[in-house]
Parts: sequence; structure tokens; C-alpha cells
Amino acid sequence: MPRRIQDEDNLPARKFLIGFGVLLFLLAVLTFGFKKALDHTGAREWEDTRAMLIREEVELDLEKLLPEIPPDAENFAATPMIATLLWNYPEVEEKKMLNERFREMRIPRRSSVDLPDQKTGLPEFFSQRETDFNEIALALVEAGDIPSSDSTSPAPAIRNWMEQFRPEIETLDNASLRPLAVWPEPPLFDYFSYNEGLNDYVDDLTVHLKFQAARAAAFLVAGDEEEAISAVRTMFQICGTLSSQPFIIPQLASLGCETIIFSLIWEGIEKQRWSADGLDQIAEFLSRYPADSLERFEKTMNVSLIVDSIGFPDYMASLSFRERHQNATAVHIMDGSNTLPCLAALAISPRGFLDHNKSFSCLLHYETAIRPARLRDPHSARIDLEEALSEISIQNFFPRLYLNANRGIHERFFEAVNIQNMAKAAVAVERFQKAE
Repeated sequence: MPRRIQDEDNLPARKFLIGFGVLLFLLAVLTFGFKKALDHTGAREWEDTRAMLIREEVELDLEKLLPEIPPDAENFAATPMIATLLWNYPEVEEKKMLNERFREMRIPRRSSVDLPDQKTGLPEFFSQRETDFNEIALALVEAGDIPSSDSTSPAPAIRNWMEQFRPEIETLDNASLRPLAVWPEPPLFDYFSYNEGLNDYVDDLTVHLKFQAARAAAFLVAGDEEEAISAVRTMFQICGTLSSQPFIIPQLASLGCETIIFSLIWEGIEKQRWSADGLDQIAEFLSRYPADSLERFEKTMNVSLIVDSIGFPDYMASLSFRERHQNATAVHIMDGSNTLPCLAALAISPRGFLDHNKSFSCLLHYETAIRPARLRDPHSARIDLEEALSEISIQNFFPRLYLNANRGIHERFFEAVNIQNMAKAAVAVERFQKAE
């Protein structure tokens, strides 16, 4: 009798445990069913998207989009000074020395020469408004960026300061006669750091281009057009080296460098400092420079589609990534990192979730960037990127991470086409007037 009473007392607990077990089982079945359904719909959506990309002739092989490396004798970027800057091998003393020497030639970014103009947003010296080079040079001297015993004569101080780099300048000027300027090796990257790995190299090249711009302006003011033309030619080759890489960071840097070059050319035209022969040479540089910004933009966005939209989700789905980050939450407790729990969650996410994101991201890349570049119409996008990224859905988790940076990029490239055409027109008009 007591045992029966005890069993009756435990009956509610047993019912609870049985009910809880049934609930867990149903949840497991629902979760498994949801995962299978998500994997199925994701795989089907990716198959449809991939077929569309192939039908629209979007390249899906990254190797076919990277530039071929020309022979060193034809390649400006293979010049030891440039090559060691791009790929710094500190274990080789000679290359380390060249790299340090190159860095000495930089005009510091934080100097007054780089203060942005409030209206144009461009560095003060390179904006299109009226500029007094002597004022800029004086500011550099007073800031201590360029040593001078006579700060009342800044332009000569700049020219004298550059004399210490005469051997390097002559080497680069001679190398700029080579017909090509292609990054000597394609960058090695993974899906987290490929852009970061380019930052230092791009920054050094960009800052050195400003050095060449200051040099060109100094010698143009002094009436030494031959030296100024050599600097402009070298600037075009540095721009060509940047633009040879179909990645977003070097492409944007090359557009900024183009603005610097064209501003320098326009300033020389406005102040009547270019001779007819000098303008002929500038026109030749412009004709040889890879000026089709929209073709470069299309290729860059195609690479971004492969690396970001396809490569990033595929890397998240890889066994190596999942093994590496499945235990990340435990590590997070120890080191306090905020990224590890996110990576741990991605490591156990269904493949269908990744496929949905991959498909939607590829669609956004094509519709908002690649297709408008092909049609040469910035308003031909059939999807509003801003609106698409503002929605919260299962398919736009990854696009919101890395496509946010693409907002407005296409406008920069379309602007670049107009700036290039304006520069060509300005040079052509000035040549015509001097020929009369």
C-alpha cells in the first residue's frame, strides 16, 4: 500500500519527464527538418544563381581575373625599389635597405600639405582652387618635414631636399619608360585578410606618389619642365601599378592618385607652365594609361563577387573553419574576444543558411555593380542596394557585413571617367591653342 501511494505521488514528475522528453524529441525533429529544408532550398537557390551568373558571362575563376605578370624588363613594378616596397623581404638585407630608403622619400601624410580642403575634400595642394606652392612648401619646412637653413625660400628648399634622393629618382624615372606597370605577384590572402594585406603596400605607393607630385610642382615652378615631366610619367606608372590589381583598396587608391595627377596637370595649364612639347608628352601618357575605369570597376566587382560573396561563405562551410571555431565559445570565456562567439555560431550554422547568403550577395554584386558597369549607366541597377541591406532576413546576413563598404563605390568610378575625359579635353584644347 505505501509503495502504491509513493508511485501515485511520483506520477506528476514522471508525466513531466515524459512530456519533456517528447518535447525535446519533437524539437529535434523540427530542427532537423528545418535544417534539411533550409539546405535544400539554399542549394537550389545557389544552383539557380550560379546558372544565371554563367549565362550573364560573369567569370567565376579567380585566376582568370588576376593580371598576367609581364617580363621584368617590361614591368615598372618589377623595378627593385618598387618591387621591394610591394613585397618586403626583411631577411634580405639589400631589399630591406631599399625599402627603408623608399620610406625616407615620403612626404609625411600628417604634414600640412595633406590637410583637406573644406569644399573639395582633397588635400589642399592638390585641390583645383588657386594654390600657392611656396606657401605649401613653407609649411612643410616649418613643420620640420623638410630641413632647410633658410625657411624664407621654401621652393628651393624642397628641390634641395629632393637632391639627396637623386639616384633613386633617376632609377624610377628610367623604369617608368617601361611599357607596363603590373603588380609583380598576385597577393597571397585568405578570406579575412586579403584586403588588409594590401593596405601597407597601397599606402606606401600612394604617399610616394604625393612625393612625386610635390617634386613635379617644385620643378615646374622653377621652370625645369623636363624634371616635372619625368615625375608626372612616374606618377602615371605608380597609378598603373595600383590599378593593375583588381581589388577594391588598390583601385580606390588609384582613383585618388589619378585626381592628384589631373589636378597637377590642370594647375600647370591654368598657370601656363607647360610648353607645347610638355603637353604632347602628357597627352601620350594619358593615351597609354589604362583609363577605362568602368572596365576596371567591372573586373574589381567580379573579383569581389568571387572572394567575398562566394569565397567567404564557402570558407565558413569548410571543415577546417568548423574544426577551428566550434569550440570558440570556451576560448571566448578565457580571452574576452567578441568575435569568437560569432565565429562559433557560424561554424555550426546550416549549409543552407550560407548558400542563401551566397546567392543573394552574388545577385547584389551583379545587379548593383557589374551590370551597371557593363551598360555604362550608374542608374541601371534593378535592385536598390541601400534598401536591400536595410532589411533583416536570413539571406542578407553576410551581404550586410561586407557589401556596406560598396555603397557609393560605383559613383567614384563613373566620376573617374568624367575626370579623365576632362583632363584629356583640357590638354587637347591647350595643345591646340599653343599650336596656333
